[in-house]
Amino acid sequence: MEVSASNNVSLREFGCEQNLLSRPDGSASFVQGDTSVMAGVYGPAEVKVSKEIYDRATLEVLLQPKVGPA
Repeated sequence: MEVSASNNVSLREFGCEQNLLSRPDGSASFVQGDTSVMAGVYGPAEVKVSKEIYDRATLEVLLQPKVGPA
């Protein structure tokens, strides 16, 4: 969102798509201006018995840039 000196507010054009990737259980892409985000969802997956906690859940998030070192 941009605000100019004359208090005009403009929203950059945006788009969203779902199920772009074939391997994950779900995926989505969101684009606004020069900013782009793509996410894939895998799971649920079975937990090793030794690491199982019955009253809690774990969400693992892995972030990787499209270019450059991770």
